[in-house]
Amino acid sequence: MTELTVLQAVRLKGRVSSTDLAATLYDDLVEVTKTVEQLTAAGLLVGEMTLRISPTDHAKLNALLDAECKGIDATELATYYHEFHSVELDFKELITNCQLKDGMSIPTRTPNTMPRFWRASMQCTSGCFRSSRWRRHGCHG
Repeated sequence: MTELTVLQAVRLKGRVSSTDLAATLYDDLVEVTKTVEQLTAAGLLVGEMTLRISPTDHAKLNALLDAECKGIDATELATYYHEFHSVELDFKELITNCQLKDGMSIPTRTPNTMPRFWRASMQCTSGCFRSSRWRRHGCHG
């Protein structure tokens, strides 16, 4: 597990516990805790119960991201983007339709108000998303 992986996950989560961070990274809590302790000792992360990136660490994270981006093949990336773009509108329509019932927004999402295929995708399987948002809807994977 790299510094960049952990810092990026914490940045995207905002504030996160070590347990939730391990679930997000699909990694062992002991390994995540070791890395978190190293990053905290270096002043890159702050917090006890919930972690966040330290105010001075944004420059370090940006430097790590810049270094990672230097190895990207722009032509290959553009090819993949255009392949995705060809299905993006259909994907957006599918997601929008999942958020509507009879053309109206559903204020409260429960497994009973979601389309059948959406409920099935939330079953606790190896492919289940492990965020707290999904757990609220009945998946404890």
